[in-house]
Amino acid sequence: MAAPAPFPAIPYGWAFFKGIRREGCLYIDKTRFLHALEQVRFAFFIRPRRFGKSCWLSLLESYYARTEAADFEAVFAGTAIAAEPTPNRSRYVVLRFDFSAFNDAPETLEPRPPRSPGKRYGYVIELKYLPCWWWTHFNRWSATRFSNRAARSATGSQS
Repeated sequence: MAAPAPFPAIPYGWAFFKGIRREGCLYIDKTRFLHALEQVRFAFFIRPRRFGKSCWLSLLESYYARTEAADFEAVFAGTAIAAEPTPNRSRYVVLRFDFSAFNDAPETLEPRPPRSPGKRYGYVIELKYLPCWWWTHFNRWSATRFSNRAARSATGSQS
């Protein structure tokens, strides 16, 4: 009698869709909802904690981002959307912001240190699709913005 096939790993706490698919972890295919999602004008994703919101957004990024077009077959193989992709596949420039990187106190808004060496900034991640001149402008703006806000909160100024 042959040994039963091992169960795939459960990606508890993972929110990186491409990683889940490449590692062969357990994944419940939700790509069939992309057709319906493209029919609505606005989408509001509200679910309790640990219900896969971040993973769903990672799936959307992998599907719609221009820079992910080369990986489409490898990442989406065997899913519902691979059999019938929409015309918007790999069509957009995707910006991903991580607002969890801020400290919780609204008075300070100090950036936290990055959680991994691959994330260069503690308050904005994965903006690799923007031109180099934008980085220079953003770094100057954010340094000024956050230092001015911290100074105002230290002095009690309301402006």
